[in-house]
Parts: sequence; structure tokens; C-alpha cells
Amino acid sequence: MKKWQIILLSGAIISALGLAACGNSEKTNQNKVEKSENDASQRANDNQKVNEADGETTDPDTPVSEEVTDSEQSENPGETNEEKKDSPKDEQTIRQLEQNLNYTVNDEEKQDTAFLSESDNQKFSMYVLPKYELTAEEPNKDIVFLKDNDRLFMRIELIGKDHDWQQVVQTSKEQLAAVNQKIETVQAPTEGWLKDAEIYNAKNTEDSVSAYLIPSDKTALKITVFDDINGSQLDAFLKMAETIQAK
Repeated sequence: MKKWQIILLSGAIISALGLAACGNSEKTNQNKVEKSENDASQRANDNQKVNEADGETTDPDTPVSEEVTDSEQSENPGETNEEKKDSPKDEQTIRQLEQNLNYTVNDEEKQDTAFLSESDNQKFSMYVLPKYELTAEEPNKDIVFLKDNDRLFMRIELIGKDHDWQQVVQTSKEQLAAVNQKIETVQAPTEGWLKDAEIYNAKNTEDSVSAYLIPSDKTALKITVFDDINGSQLDAFLKMAETIQAK
């Protein structure tokens, strides 16, 4: 009997030791898993701290974005295409201080360096040839005149969006009628900056006055050229007028 008790007691002890070993093994495996997870979490936190120190914030759950090539990068990575369209640089171009102009005076072809001038009367700039000068005539009207003969000049008027275009045309014709009641409608060129212009001219025995009405969605332009009967300065005035840029 005692023999069987000893055998049973030994079996119970062995079973208990086996269960304890299994429990310790499971606990060891669980500890390894927890340690691995803690190490991964610690590495993620360390990476985030490094990114924050470099000025970047990285969400561990956010996938890494693809690398952007040089050709895909814009000059300003933080600026969208829409922001570029609305950028003041696109609306107001930085202009050089001088520009060469080709023009004709008395049927003689010339080339001279024109210099950038800004109106202190209206919001525009333009390039003016050396023998001419830009000055204010009256509020909302500037003139460019020939220094050797100020009877020959070009009047510049910026026309805002609130103006009645038909009224602008009518006023221009009335001004030309002071030169001659017979007003000629001049055909606009098929291309270039005057292709959409309305052009009118009146002449007398000494003078030729032309009105150029150039429409625009932003700032329309009215140019009136007071020239001699031969139109000697017309091309020079128009080449300068072509460089007018509203601000």
C-alpha cells in the first residue's frame, strides 16, 4: 500500500513540475513578445523625435510618400499651381530699366535705347525714347512729347472697367471733329497689340490726329496722337505706346 502511495505521490509531483514548466515557458514567450513590441514602439518614438528635431512630423501609421524627382519639384515646393496663378509676380512683371526699340521717323528706320519711365499721374510704366519725354498733362491724362517740337505729342489715358465704352468712342470722335468734321475709320491691323483696336483719324492742312481705342478685360487704353500732316512721328509714338504696362 505504501508502495502505491509513493508511486502516486511521485506522479503528482512530476505532473506539478510539468505544469510549472509549461507556465514558465508561456510566460517567457509572452515576455519576449511584449519586449519586442516595446522595442518597436521605442524605435518609432525615437524616429519621431529625430524628425521633429529636423522640423518634420511623422505619423507612425502614415505610409512613407514616394520620393519626388528633381523634374517634379517646383521652384517653391510649398506653392500650389493655383497660388502661382494668383501670385503678384505673374500679374506685375519686373521690367528692365531699358529696352531697344525699332521705329521709323520720316520714312527713316531707326533703333534707339528707350528708358523705363513711370507715370506719377496714372498707374502705368512705359519705355520712352531719348528725344521724347513723359509728363502729366492733367489728372488721368499723360503725354509723351517730342522735345524739339512739343506740338507733336501723344496723349495717354487709362480707361477703367466702370467706363461706358460707347461713350469713350463718342467722346473721341467729338475731339477729332475739332480738327476736321470728316472723320475716317482706319482699319486695324490683323495681328499685334492693335488688332482689336478701334482707330479713327482726322486731318486738316497742317495736322493729323489719330485716336486709338484699345479694349481690355482689365485696363483699356486710349491713345491720341497729335502729329504733322505727314505723320512723321506716328510710328515712334506707337512703338512707345506698345510698351505701356498698367500696374
